[in-house]
Amino acid sequence: MKPPALAETLAATGADKTGKFDIPADETTTALLDGFRKAKASSDFISAQACLSRLRERRPNDPYVVQQLALATYKAKPPTPKDALLKARDVLRALQPHATQDTETLGLWGSIHKGLWYLTQDRTNLDEAIWAYERGFYLRNDYYTGINYAFLLNVRASISERADAITDFVTAERVRRRVVDVCKALAEQGVKDDAGNADTEATFWIYGTLIEAYTGIGDRDSADAAREKAKQLQPQEWMLETINNQLTKLDALLQRRASLRI
Repeated sequence: MKPPALAETLAATGADKTGKFDIPADETTTALLDGFRKAKASSDFISAQACLSRLRERRPNDPYVVQQLALATYKAKPPTPKDALLKARDVLRALQPHATQDTETLGLWGSIHKGLWYLTQDRTNLDEAIWAYERGFYLRNDYYTGINYAFLLNVRASISERADAITDFVTAERVRRRVVDVCKALAEQGVKDDAGNADTEATFWIYGTLIEAYTGIGDRDSADAAREKAKQLQPQEWMLETINNQLTKLDALLQRRASLRI
């Protein structure tokens, strides 16, 4: 049975109708964190959002809670994908994206505006996403923001005049080659979690990034090899879906590069 306070949160987000995960009966911080992690692991972002909303009341200034709430909010999608993205944007504003040097915040800010770009085709959202990813990449040599920065350069190239498109395609390839170097170094040294154990999720995203980077520079053999290593980590369904959707979009964008004979 859900406690009254959390039941109200679930009703507000629509989780009573579509949430799959059983929300913890007690609302201690530990129980809510555990509930969030289990819900996220099963791709039940509505229930994850409900747990995080309650957690934020206890930890309003915790960047991790705010970041994960923003992620769960736009992944959950109710009432509409656009509304979810706008709500996630409002959540993340608490971390001052334009002043931060936190690459996680910048990556989420970029993802939200990338999603808004696809839904609205409003160029200001595309420009904002590119800004966030570029800043995150050059601040910390961050592979996640770097690979997304390269991708959106291709997006911008697809709607630009030839000279500007060539500039963006060339920059995107240079960024991807740098991302490959970063990811290969991380994979070789191994990624550990806070307890010192192998972090399989983080390792998966490294190989996922390599798949996209190699695809973007035309090295399909290396991309296939990275895919096999990623599959060996037994990722969650939504993680593979994220990569496959991105590659489908990238392949379409790369056709534009071929037409420009770059």
